[in-house]
Amino acid sequence: MFIAPDAIDLLPNKDDVLRQAGEALYYSQCFEGAVAYALHLYRQVRSEKNDSWKSAQDMITELGRIIVDGYCFQKATLGQLLNELRTAVFIHTEADEALTKAIDMRNYLAHRYFLSPEWDRQFGTGMPHDVATLNEIIQQMKTAHEVMGTIVGSLRRKLDEARNRS
Repeated sequence: MFIAPDAIDLLPNKDDVLRQAGEALYYSQCFEGAVAYALHLYRQVRSEKNDSWKSAQDMITELGRIIVDGYCFQKATLGQLLNELRTAVFIHTEADEALTKAIDMRNYLAHRYFLSPEWDRQFGTGMPHDVATLNEIIQQMKTAHEVMGTIVGSLRRKLDEARNRS
């Protein structure tokens, strides 16, 4: 489907749609970073490389390098990173479903939200008019990030225990 970039100007709520799309993308990237960081912690626990325990500020800086390394070195997609995490740690069924749904929604946002044929048939612009889908994506990303927070917390405790044993 071809959509002219200025087609968004036809939307009466363009500012709302773009603001919510930006917020949804932000939360999607937070979720992606949490998955990458959880894998980073797991690898530290597994290899017992406890000498690189970081402060909160260092972790934020490190997170940028993890994502770059994840894409440039491993060329891993978010789904591949999550599959690797699933082999590393137990993820409860409900939590795993929330993570899977978040990946699906993230992919929809990144690749199809503004180009969705159903919107073209309904509104003739190829662009969504409502922000309800974006709000749903935002809520799902927040839920997935909470799940990842639990996983990261568990991995931090395991790393701390391993560090205290040495």
